[in-house]
Amino acid sequence: MDNAAGIVEMGGAEDGTPIGLRGNLDRLDAVGNTTKAVAKGFALVCGGLSSIVMFLTFLLSTSTLAGEIPSYIPHEQLSNIFNYLDIFSPLMILGIFVGAILPVLFTSMILKAVQRGAENMVKEIRRQFNEIPGLKEGKAKPEYDKCIDISAENALRSMIKPVLIIIGIEILIGILFGPMVVAGLLIGNLIGCLIFGLFMSLGGASFDNAKKAIEGGLYGGKGSFAHKSAIIGDTVGDPLKDSAGPSMNILITTVNTLALTFLPIFIMTGYLWVLIPI
Repeated sequence: MDNAAGIVEMGGAEDGTPIGLRGNLDRLDAVGNTTKAVAKGFALVCGGLSSIVMFLTFLLSTSTLAGEIPSYIPHEQLSNIFNYLDIFSPLMILGIFVGAILPVLFTSMILKAVQRGAENMVKEIRRQFNEIPGLKEGKAKPEYDKCIDISAENALRSMIKPVLIIIGIEILIGILFGPMVVAGLLIGNLIGCLIFGLFMSLGGASFDNAKKAIEGGLYGGKGSFAHKSAIIGDTVGDPLKDSAGPSMNILITTVNTLALTFLPIFIMTGYLWVLIPI
């Protein structure tokens, strides 16, 4: 419905498009934005529930592997890891804080990547308008491949750094502090991702719908100060609901999968856990 509204806007009523079709499509698109936000919320909750199962698997696997893998951490603590998930422990608080910061860090890098890609796309479009004769008049064909290359390259390159940083932070925490602090990290990450994911999915849809409402005549309609502000808000809302919000589901799953994958290494290390009194 979003694409249909854009096509109708580019076509114009003078080309045979029924009058009022654009307005009807905007209303349907507003409903679609709300529906997408709700669907993303369900998907995020499902990811959260699956992460709880993986979290319990992580704890049970730690107890099972306690006597099979040599470790600096006392065997009793690893085998009874449930008893050491104490929220009053400074190291556990550290793990929860780091886990809650991960979605904030990940979101900031994704939003920056979207901004960078949009700037590169605008530069390429301006270049084509200036260098391709007849493009502004609709007499020449744009170089679509260049825009597609920019979009694909930005999507792939921009995700390398955030993913590596998240992986590096979790592995570093696990090697330094062991499975107990990683368990705190998983708890904090789950809470942070759920809060941020729901906020960004619902907030992004609200930004988009606010712009459509103003374009429909609310608060002065098109060209008003409210419309200009809503356009700026929509440039924030789009990456929130389409990029950063859905990525929280992936982040939850990735962090829990990494914890299970590198659990033997975390058990074998955890050097600072035994050095800091609990």
